[in-house]
Amino acid sequence: PPPRTLAIAAAALLVVVLLGIWGYYLTRDPKSYAARLIEDGSYIEAMEVLDAYVAKEADDSEARVTLGQLQYKNNKFGSASTSFEEALRLNPGDIQAAYWGLACVIRAGGDDDFAHRRQLLERIVELEPADGHAWYLLALARGATGDLEGERRALDRYLSAGGGRELHDWNYGLISALTGDDTAANDAFESALGGTR
Repeated sequence: PPPRTLAIAAAALLVVVLLGIWGYYLTRDPKSYAARLIEDGSYIEAMEVLDAYVAKEADDSEARVTLGQLQYKNNKFGSASTSFEEALRLNPGDIQAAYWGLACVIRAGGDDDFAHRRQLLERIVELEPADGHAWYLLALARGATGDLEGERRALDRYLSAGGGRELHDWNYGLISALTGDDTAANDAFESALGGTR
Protein backbone atom coordinates (compact mmCIF):
# COMPACT_ATOMS: atom_id res chain seq x y z
CA PRO A 1 0.00 0.00 0.00
CA PRO A 2 1.09 3.58 -0.60
CA PRO A 3 2.72 5.45 2.33
CA ARG A 4 -0.25 7.84 2.58
CA THR A 5 -2.66 4.92 3.16
CA LEU A 6 -0.34 3.49 5.83
CA ALA A 7 -0.18 6.88 7.57
CA ILE A 8 -3.99 7.16 7.58
CA ALA A 9 -4.34 3.59 8.89
CA ALA A 10 -1.76 4.28 11.63
CA ALA A 11 -3.53 7.51 12.64
CA ALA A 12 -6.90 5.70 12.74
CA LEU A 13 -5.39 2.93 14.86
CA LEU A 14 -3.90 5.52 17.22
CA VAL A 15 -7.30 7.23 17.60
CA VAL A 16 -8.97 3.88 18.36
CA VAL A 17 -6.32 3.03 20.95
CA LEU A 18 -6.61 6.45 22.60
CA LEU A 19 -10.40 6.23 22.67
CA GLY A 20 -10.10 2.78 24.20
CA ILE A 21 -7.76 4.03 26.92
CA TRP A 22 -10.02 7.02 27.57
CA GLY A 23 -13.10 4.75 27.72
CA TYR A 24 -11.33 2.38 30.11
CA TYR A 25 -10.39 5.28 32.36
CA LEU A 26 -13.91 6.66 32.36
CA THR A 27 -15.52 3.34 33.24
CA ARG A 28 -13.16 3.03 36.21
CA ASP A 29 -14.26 6.41 37.60
CA PRO A 30 -17.83 7.15 36.50
CA LYS A 31 -18.34 9.87 39.15
CA SER A 32 -15.47 11.92 37.71
CA TYR A 33 -16.78 11.31 34.21
CA ALA A 34 -20.26 12.45 35.28
CA ALA A 35 -18.73 15.57 36.88
CA ARG A 36 -17.01 16.42 33.59
CA LEU A 37 -20.26 15.87 31.70
CA ILE A 38 -22.04 18.20 34.11
CA GLU A 39 -19.35 20.86 33.60
CA ASP A 40 -19.89 20.49 29.83
CA GLY A 41 -23.68 20.85 30.24
CA SER A 42 -24.38 17.25 29.19
CA TYR A 43 -26.88 16.67 31.99
CA ILE A 44 -28.81 13.79 30.41
CA GLU A 45 -25.64 11.83 29.71
CA ALA A 46 -24.33 12.55 33.22
CA MET A 47 -27.65 11.36 34.62
CA GLU A 48 -27.35 8.10 32.66
CA VAL A 49 -23.77 7.56 33.87
CA LEU A 50 -24.74 8.15 37.52
CA ASP A 51 -27.87 6.03 37.22
CA ALA A 52 -25.76 3.10 36.02
CA TYR A 53 -23.19 3.79 38.73
CA VAL A 54 -25.66 3.80 41.65
CA ALA A 55 -27.19 0.59 40.31
CA LYS A 56 -23.79 -1.02 40.98
CA GLU A 57 -22.69 1.09 43.98
CA ALA A 58 -25.93 1.23 45.93
CA ASP A 59 -24.34 2.70 49.07
CA ASP A 60 -22.96 5.92 47.55
CA SER A 61 -25.23 8.60 49.01
CA GLU A 62 -23.22 11.47 47.49
CA ALA A 63 -23.71 10.07 43.97
CA ARG A 64 -27.43 9.68 44.68
CA VAL A 65 -27.68 13.35 45.68
CA THR A 66 -25.93 14.42 42.47
CA LEU A 67 -28.18 12.10 40.44
CA GLY A 68 -31.24 13.53 42.19
CA GLN A 69 -30.15 17.08 41.38
CA LEU A 70 -29.77 16.15 37.72
CA GLN A 71 -33.18 14.45 37.71
CA TYR A 72 -34.70 17.53 39.35
CA LYS A 73 -33.06 19.80 36.77
CA ASN A 74 -34.69 17.64 34.06
CA ASN A 75 -38.15 17.76 35.70
CA LYS A 76 -38.07 14.10 36.75
CA PHE A 77 -39.38 14.89 40.22
CA GLY A 78 -40.52 11.37 41.11
CA SER A 79 -37.15 9.85 40.24
CA ALA A 80 -35.34 12.71 41.95
CA SER A 81 -37.40 12.26 45.11
CA THR A 82 -36.48 8.57 45.15
CA SER A 83 -32.78 9.41 44.72
CA PHE A 84 -32.83 11.97 47.55
CA GLU A 85 -34.76 9.72 49.90
CA GLU A 86 -32.39 6.85 49.21
CA ALA A 87 -29.46 9.20 49.93
CA LEU A 88 -31.16 10.20 53.17
CA ARG A 89 -31.68 6.55 54.09
CA LEU A 90 -27.98 5.90 53.50
CA ASN A 91 -26.89 9.06 55.32
CA PRO A 92 -29.62 10.03 57.83
CA GLY A 93 -27.85 13.30 58.69
CA ASP A 94 -27.79 14.61 55.11
CA ILE A 95 -29.84 17.79 55.42
CA GLN A 96 -29.21 18.63 51.76
CA ALA A 97 -30.90 15.39 50.65
CA ALA A 98 -33.85 16.16 52.96
CA TYR A 99 -34.35 19.68 51.55
CA TRP A 100 -33.99 18.47 47.95
CA GLY A 101 -36.45 15.64 48.62
CA LEU A 102 -38.94 18.17 49.99
CA ALA A 103 -38.47 20.38 46.91
CA CYS A 104 -39.27 17.37 44.69
CA VAL A 105 -42.44 16.52 46.58
CA ILE A 106 -43.60 20.14 46.44
CA ARG A 107 -42.80 20.46 42.71
CA ALA A 108 -44.56 17.19 41.90
CA GLY A 109 -47.64 18.62 43.61
CA GLY A 110 -50.84 16.81 44.34
CA ASP A 111 -53.34 16.97 47.15
CA ASP A 112 -52.22 13.67 48.65
CA ASP A 113 -48.59 14.61 49.25
CA PHE A 114 -48.98 16.39 52.61
CA ALA A 115 -48.13 13.22 54.55
CA HIS A 116 -44.97 12.89 52.45
CA ARG A 117 -44.12 16.58 52.97
CA ARG A 118 -44.71 16.14 56.67
CA GLN A 119 -42.38 13.14 56.85
CA LEU A 120 -39.55 15.08 55.19
CA LEU A 121 -40.18 18.20 57.25
CA GLU A 122 -40.13 16.15 60.47
CA ARG A 123 -36.65 14.96 59.42
CA ILE A 124 -35.53 18.49 58.53
CA VAL A 125 -36.53 20.00 61.89
CA GLU A 126 -34.89 17.05 63.62
CA LEU A 127 -31.65 17.86 61.79
CA GLU A 128 -32.04 21.66 61.90
CA PRO A 129 -34.17 22.54 64.95
CA ALA A 130 -33.43 26.27 64.58
CA ASP A 131 -34.91 26.46 61.05
CA GLY A 132 -38.00 28.59 61.63
CA HIS A 133 -39.20 28.29 58.05
CA ALA A 134 -39.14 24.49 58.26
CA TRP A 135 -41.15 24.63 61.49
CA TYR A 136 -43.72 26.85 59.80
CA LEU A 137 -44.01 24.52 56.81
CA LEU A 138 -44.25 21.57 59.17
CA ALA A 139 -47.08 23.32 61.01
CA LEU A 140 -48.96 23.65 57.72
CA ALA A 141 -48.30 20.02 56.79
CA ARG A 142 -49.42 18.81 60.20
CA GLY A 143 -52.60 20.86 59.89
CA ALA A 144 -53.24 19.53 56.38
CA THR A 145 -52.97 15.96 57.72
CA GLY A 146 -55.46 16.72 60.52
CA ASP A 147 -52.99 17.07 63.39
CA LEU A 148 -54.08 20.45 64.72
CA GLU A 149 -52.37 20.01 68.09
CA GLY A 150 -49.13 19.11 66.26
CA GLU A 151 -49.65 22.18 64.09
CA ARG A 152 -49.98 24.32 67.21
CA ARG A 153 -46.73 22.88 68.69
CA ALA A 154 -44.87 23.47 65.42
CA LEU A 155 -46.11 27.08 65.32
CA ASP A 156 -44.74 27.59 68.83
CA ARG A 157 -41.37 26.20 67.68
CA TYR A 158 -41.54 28.50 64.62
CA LEU A 159 -41.98 31.46 66.95
CA SER A 160 -39.16 30.37 69.28
CA ALA A 161 -36.89 29.95 66.24
CA GLY A 162 -37.34 33.63 65.42
CA GLY A 163 -40.47 33.43 63.28
CA GLY A 164 -42.84 36.37 63.05
CA ARG A 165 -45.50 36.86 65.72
CA GLU A 166 -48.17 38.02 63.26
CA LEU A 167 -47.98 34.90 61.08
CA HIS A 168 -47.90 32.73 64.20
CA ASP A 169 -50.99 34.41 65.62
CA TRP A 170 -53.01 34.22 62.39
CA ASN A 171 -52.39 30.50 62.14
CA TYR A 172 -52.96 29.98 65.86
CA GLY A 173 -56.29 31.78 65.50
CA LEU A 174 -57.31 29.52 62.63
CA ILE A 175 -56.43 26.40 64.61
CA SER A 176 -58.36 27.68 67.61
CA ALA A 177 -61.38 28.45 65.44
CA LEU A 178 -61.23 24.99 63.83
CA THR A 179 -61.09 23.31 67.24
CA GLY A 180 -64.04 25.36 68.55
CA ASP A 181 -62.11 27.61 70.91
CA ASP A 182 -63.67 30.90 69.86
CA THR A 183 -62.13 32.90 72.71
CA ALA A 184 -58.58 31.77 71.86
CA ALA A 185 -59.29 32.37 68.16
CA ASN A 186 -60.51 35.88 68.85
CA ASP A 187 -57.50 36.63 71.07
CA ALA A 188 -55.06 35.30 68.46
CA PHE A 189 -56.69 37.25 65.62
CA GLU A 190 -56.68 40.40 67.73
CA SER A 191 -53.01 39.90 68.52
CA ALA A 192 -52.26 39.38 64.82
CA LEU A 193 -53.97 42.67 64.08
CA GLY A 194 -51.80 44.36 66.68
CA GLY A 195 -54.55 44.68 69.25
CA THR A 196 -56.67 46.96 67.05
CA ARG A 197 -60.32 46.21 66.35
